[in-house]
Amino acid sequence: MYARIFAMNTNERKSPFRINRLVEILFFVSAAFLILAVYAFYHPQKPDVVPSGGGETAAPSAEPSPEGTPLPAHLTDPDSIFVFVDKNHPVPQDFVPSDLVSPYFNSTGEIIQLKAEPAEHLKKMIAAASKDKVQLVVFCGYVSYQTQDEYFQDRAAMLGEAEAGKVIEKPGYSEHQCGIAVDFSSNSTSATTVAYADTDAGKWLYEHAHEYGFILRYPKGKEQITGYSYMPWHYRYIGETYASMMYEISPDLSLEEFYDIKK
Repeated sequence: MYARIFAMNTNERKSPFRINRLVEILFFVSAAFLILAVYAFYHPQKPDVVPSGGGETAAPSAEPSPEGTPLPAHLTDPDSIFVFVDKNHPVPQDFVPSDLVSPYFNSTGEIIQLKAEPAEHLKKMIAAASKDKVQLVVFCGYVSYQTQDEYFQDRAAMLGEAEAGKVIEKPGYSEHQCGIAVDFSSNSTSATTVAYADTDAGKWLYEHAHEYGFILRYPKGKEQITGYSYMPWHYRYIGETYASMMYEISPDLSLEEFYDIKK
């Protein structure tokens, strides 16, 4: 009898201690979660996947590429709309996009080919410009390695290879080979000069191209970053999500700056 009472009294004495200990544990756990929540609010992380919309392909976010290190895989796939191509990151000589299409564009009369997704968005962009009474004339789309070589050699013969390399990509180093780049023209018979920026078409593209997933690839004042002269006629497709993000930062933001790629 006494043993039983003693046991009961012992349990009663232990009970408040256990409750206090449980309260302390719950307090510390709650505090830890609160601290993590506050940190996450003020230090949001860049998402691993850019939300797809309007038919866009989802893509992992671009991470910085320190000097001397390879680019992330999603930026080196030439069949991706997010591929990064410059003078240091070429396209395989035998590469041909897997989904080239040849829809009708308001073009120079030649057959213009692009990857299916940018082609669809380009048609929408041309139609939108037309509603604003602006005519967009497409001068160039997909260009094979062999044809790009011909273009470069022709320009090099006129300007010399060093000067030609500032205004036209060498074969294997062109976004045109990936089927995501478009050159626009002032008319239906000729290529374009920097004066294109001051035309109605050039101004419209500068203000609206991002709405259809296209970016000005070689902006003015970014020659040291891109390695190429200002080309107000050269736009490339990267999808509406990334294009809009870049435009919000600056209409003259280069892809190198956006991807944070070090030379």
